[in-house]
Amino acid sequence: MSNPFAAIFGLGNQEVFLISCFILFFAFVVWAIIDLMSNSDYSALAKLIWMVAILFLPVFGTLFYLYYGRSEKHLSKNS
Repeated sequence: MSNPFAAIFGLGNQEVFLISCFILFFAFVVWAIIDLMSNSDYSALAKLIWMVAILFLPVFGTLFYLYYGRSEKHLSKNS
């Protein structure tokens, strides 16, 4: 079975994998930002600090926010 992206775009398996990883990572960053902005438990300054962490350290900032930054009260409202 051949890669359909190879015929259409000239992409190999490695390129398709890397693009898929980038899209998945970008989705996590967007999810973290949307969750941060909808979290009413944080002040504007706390949101700004988290936003700077997410945007300037995207890998660690996003992972730290999704693991440590989400408050229990906010999580229970979304469920």
